[in-house]
Amino acid sequence: PETSVVQSISDLPTNIQEQITRDKANPKGIFDSKTDTVYLIADNITDARDAAITIAHEALGHYGIRAVLGSKYKGVMNNIYDTNPTVQRAANVKIKQGLDKATAVEEVLADMQGDRAVQSVWQQLKNIIRQFLQRLGVTSPTDKEVNELLGRAKDFVVKGGQKAAGETGAKTV
Repeated sequence: PETSVVQSISDLPTNIQEQITRDKANPKGIFDSKTDTVYLIADNITDARDAAITIAHEALGHYGIRAVLGSKYKGVMNNIYDTNPTVQRAANVKIKQGLDKATAVEEVLADMQGDRAVQSVWQQLKNIIRQFLQRLGVTSPTDKEVNELLGRAKDFVVKGGQKAAGETGAKTV
């Protein structure tokens, strides 16, 4: 998504300011799904690392892991499906429930995060996220940072990329 830096919340578009007021939030960043724009709020950012983590959080958590994998998303998910029988069996159940294969695989991975059978697959996804953070200038992303971003990406998939009732499209951190 596009990234824009504003000095304060009052510099954000009106609809986002209203959402922040309703949420009683004081975010470092916010993703506007209507414009696919990540806004960083300079007054709430402490340093360059904080900015990079906030960008990654907004881009991954609200734009979804699909944005990170880009054109590789389906290929990565299909490869996991084809090479991991445990994931494949569970994904087939999700596919019968109406999900496409890639979304089913991602949801299964999220559901099975702690299972040994998929730990190597999760490690692959974590490595992709680490590479993304490193491109943003975070030299040593922690496991906690990577896991939080991956969890937010899971939320995007579980909700089907749709906004919950009452949301305007703005997401706060």
